[in-house]
Amino acid sequence: MRGRLPSEYKLRANARRYLTEVVKDGQLIQRIANRARALLALDRGERIVEIVRWTGMSRMGVWHLWQR
Repeated sequence: MRGRLPSEYKLRANARRYLTEVVKDGQLIQRIANRARALLALDRGERIVEIVRWTGMSRMGVWHLWQR
């Protein structure tokens, strides 16, 4: 694939479990679930371009989420 490789981004185990539960819970606001999916994708090492494509977030939105 084209583009730069993402920088290393790793979640702590408890944060990964929490975000996985957020994604599974159908009662939460969709925006929060999309943020959780984006963080989990960053943790898996997916490229930001791909995350932007399927979440609908902007590149800067993913970057700001990553910086938090």
